[in-house]
Amino acid sequence: MSNFDLVEINRIKELMKNVRIKDTQKRKKLICKVIDLMNQGADVSSLLPEMIKASQTTDLAQKKLINLFLLTYSSKYPKTALMTVNTFIKDTVSKLPSICGLAIRSMSSLNNPELLKLIMPHVLRSLNDHSSYVRSIAIISLIKLWKVIPESLNLEEINYTLYELLLDNDPQVLLNSIQAINTIFHESGGIAINSKIISHFLNRLTSLSDWGLGVVFGLISKYAPENEKESLLILNRCDDFLRHENSFVVLSAAKVLVNIIEDLPNLKIQHIKLIAKQLPQLFYKDYTRFFLQRSDLSYQTNVKLDILSEIVSSTNVQPIIEELSEYVINSEMNQDLSRRAIVSLSKIAIKFPKYCQSILQSLIAFLDLEIDYIIEESIIVMKNILQILPTSIEMIKNYISQISKLLINNDSNSESKSSLIWICGQFGNEIEKSPYILESLILDFDKLESRSKLELLSSTVNLFCIRPAECQLMLGKLLQLSIEDQNNVDVLDRALFYYRILETGIENAKLIVSKNFSPEKITFQEKDDEQLTETLLDEYNSLSIVYEKPYSQITHNYRILNQEKSDESESESESESENENQNENEKEWG
Repeated sequence: MSNFDLVEINRIKELMKNVRIKDTQKRKKLICKVIDLMNQGADVSSLLPEMIKASQTTDLAQKKLINLFLLTYSSKYPKTALMTVNTFIKDTVSKLPSICGLAIRSMSSLNNPELLKLIMPHVLRSLNDHSSYVRSIAIISLIKLWKVIPESLNLEEINYTLYELLLDNDPQVLLNSIQAINTIFHESGGIAINSKIISHFLNRLTSLSDWGLGVVFGLISKYAPENEKESLLILNRCDDFLRHENSFVVLSAAKVLVNIIEDLPNLKIQHIKLIAKQLPQLFYKDYTRFFLQRSDLSYQTNVKLDILSEIVSSTNVQPIIEELSEYVINSEMNQDLSRRAIVSLSKIAIKFPKYCQSILQSLIAFLDLEIDYIIEESIIVMKNILQILPTSIEMIKNYISQISKLLINNDSNSESKSSLIWICGQFGNEIEKSPYILESLILDFDKLESRSKLELLSSTVNLFCIRPAECQLMLGKLLQLSIEDQNNVDVLDRALFYYRILETGIENAKLIVSKNFSPEKITFQEKDDEQLTETLLDEYNSLSIVYEKPYSQITHNYRILNQEKSDESESESESESENENQNENEKEWG
């Protein structure tokens, strides 16, 4: 060691003796100089008393540097090791969890078996500390002790303590306990899971990190449920994680579901859904197997309803329609089931137009129930049927007034109101009270959602072209309200568009707006699913089945998100320019 280093060390020693404990910044600079000299190879062991004295601070940054110094010299100079250990032990009773945890972590890093025996009681005591941070550090330190002095540990007591810590409410303590048990008791098979532990795991899922979820799901997948009730409980808790953004979590959760489903044949119908889309004829005769049972869980119910709408044929369509209608009528307390049953009826109508009249008869019968959510879903299905079979208006037209009273007087969803508006605008000649229904909606214009406002504009203009005398005043009122609606750019643009068309004359408006639609040109999403279904079958053993999209879209999702963000920024700039143009238009049109 050079004379310069010796002089510098002596200078630092004098400064450390004189600096006050509360002078944090000065002490930190001196400690940093000591560490710098130590890293350069200088012997700074003479500063050990000063560094131990400095360790009385509660400043975490200084503590870390001091502990590094103490660990370094305890390995080089065994005679100073005891002083180091005593310093660490004092910190294990600190009221600050960060100081206590750091002390446990530091002293468990000692490689001297004799010293580790001295600190072992303090590590074991910290396993029951009031701070979850200290407990988690103590568990990891216990693994270090086991690797160096396994013969000094009472494995029976440790085993009991670690299993108790498995039931800890802190997620990190839980995960560290799993790691400790699997490490220390590896030869005996690692962690042994029971029903109590599984229940605790399931209750803690939402608090775990992505890595923690993967670890816990891996353990759950090895567990054999005691009964069907427990199996279904696990499935329900794991089901939500199939849509997780992390693919590791998704695969881990899927592994749990696959393993449990093997013992529950009835749950395999979820995998039948994809096959039913591609090869529905396989299930034509066995359609009754997909009728709902009282014991079915929600996800089973949803899959069965989807399958029923896929396996319809001329031989079973009527029984399936009747069964779905029963679900609507007899499910007054289950809104979701009623809605989904009506949606299934809609799918059948779109897929098999020749059965539309039979389905319409069922929908008309639902009106007598006077249940809001059933009426809402029914009018949506009626619209879908009218798009593919316009002549069905003869069956429906006498009930539109009754439907409108129920929808307008209640806080109905946007889609149901939009469907009602479309029907009134498209079939204004057939429905006598169409103008009055639309006029009542115009009076509540401010309460309507954007989608309904847009549909109301189109339908009112269309109805005006059919029945101008009855609609002139209310169309003027609607255009005024829409142009004054500065908060909705889409509504404003469409109102200005119709206003300019009408300025050219009603005959031109009829040519542009009131042309009869061609149902043959209407395409439905259901008809575009064939290509997706084929892709999913080709990628059956991948995440495509979980996300219901091609694998390429999953793996490159980040690119899609980035594109969406850029598109959003572009649309925002476009919206700003549009707003400027709209302000000019308002001045122009007065």
